[in-house]
Amino acid sequence: MGEPIDDFYPQVPVFEGFARLTDATLYRPLPENWVIG
Repeated sequence: MGEPIDDFYPQVPVFEGFARLTDATLYRPLPENWVIG
């Protein structure tokens, strides 16, 4: 099972500038039970 939801958001890094949106090191996988759509 993935990370508990309570632990997900505090661990997501903050983007400090539009250019950093393409920095793959800032992204985290979603918890397994999440669906986007």
